Amino acid sequence: MGLSEVITDVRKDGDARAAAIVAAARKEAAAILDGARGQAKAFEAARLADADRQAKQATSQIASRAESDARKAVLSGEARLRGELKSAILKALKDAPAKNRQAHLKALLDRAQKVIPAGKVWGASADAATLEKAKPYAYAGTTAIAGGILVESESGDARLDLSYETLLEDAWRDILRSEAALFG
Repeated sequence: MGLSEVITDVRKDGDARAAAIVAAARKEAAAILDGARGQAKAFEAARLADADRQAKQATSQIASRAESDARKAVLSGEARLRGELKSAILKALKDAPAKNRQAHLKALLDRAQKVIPAGKVWGASADAATLEKAKPYAYAGTTAIAGGILVESESGDARLDLSYETLLEDAWRDILRSEAALFG
């Protein structure tokens, strides 16, 4: 074998080894790229899943907040309406015709006598004429109430508040309890 043949064989062997090295390097580079692509897809999927979870959580929080705000608005509206109704009832009692007020006072005086048999009585200025004649109570004057009576025993030990405001407040508590039992 001559020198040129040896050189040609060495070149062929070198070219074959170089081609094998390049092929192995390309194969390794492709594997690295495939691994990187797989990791990128996994990372992207994880980020998308996290973004989806955060979006659902934000939506849930917004819906919960909206529901809470709506519930507050409803409760506030109901409270306002109850207050208006209570004021309207008290105004209607205060503006009741004299004949009705006299009947109320008679019933309240009868009720008071069962608790405090004798003493002093106070009432609204609109009821002064009726209360001045009330037996067995001494008329003590007017007080700032819409109607009804305040009675004090002769000894001053006991007081009974049968004013429209107090009676309405007692009835109102019962109404709210009944409402809560029905709709609560």
